[in-house]
Amino acid sequence: MRKVEALTNWIPGKWGVPEPDPLQTLLAEQSQALDVVLVPGLAFTKEGSRLGYGGGYYDRLYADRLGFSNPKTLWIGFAFANQVIADPLPMETHDLPLDGLATNEQVIWFN
Repeated sequence: MRKVEALTNWIPGKWGVPEPDPLQTLLAEQSQALDVVLVPGLAFTKEGSRLGYGGGYYDRLYADRLGFSNPKTLWIGFAFANQVIADPLPMETHDLPLDGLATNEQVIWFN
């Protein structure tokens, strides 16, 4: 996890998805409060469900940081508009609750 302080601190990642440039960003400390966490995924719904990549990384990060995070930390999914689907996605009790979803067409805020 890296601390990004400027829009210029991003580079294309494995599949062209922007990610923090390790040469321009510092690693975030485990105890450091976070303002925003950008959460990738394969698919999202307009109700806030997310289908991740199957590793559980962001779900564990959310659970691990509950005691350290700023209570106002925003967990924002980000995707292309065509990754937002109408069909419901299965949600389990350990799944990360998103505060919002940002696409190339809109931003959706959840309760």
